[in-house]
Amino acid sequence: MEHLRSAYRRILDECDSRKQQANLERLQVLCEQVLVAMEHWHRKTLHELREQHTRELQALQNDKEQALAEETQATLAALDAMRKAHEAEVQREVARFKQDFARQQQDELLDLTERLSVKCLEAAALEEQLGSATRQLAHAQQHILQLEKNPQLSLQN
Repeated sequence: MEHLRSAYRRILDECDSRKQQANLERLQVLCEQVLVAMEHWHRKTLHELREQHTRELQALQNDKEQALAEETQATLAALDAMRKAHEAEVQREVARFKQDFARQQQDELLDLTERLSVKCLEAAALEEQLGSATRQLAHAQQHILQLEKNPQLSLQN
């Protein structure tokens, strides 16, 4: 703008006639008005562009925050799904362990029951043998007593 003004003054100084000077002065006023209007338009346009830029930045920030919130929700949902899947896997492992443990306990109990049955049968057989041996011993003792009481019986045998 200052450059235009200095160029105008130079041309004005070079003009000889008053009429040309008057025309140039009117032209200068007109140019000044145009320049002022252009400066006003430029400031207004710059202000509007800055406001638009601010709005666009705010919109981008809002979009970014929205996307971040959605991503956070998606991440939380994925983590929740992973946690539930892990819990389900742990429950399956616990159930399998309990089943295996119960089966082992049942097998061990059956083995112990079978061994106890065998021992009971052995004990019953031993009791039977002991009873038989005790009866034979009692019978032999009675026989010895009878022989002692009656020595004639021993001579007969």
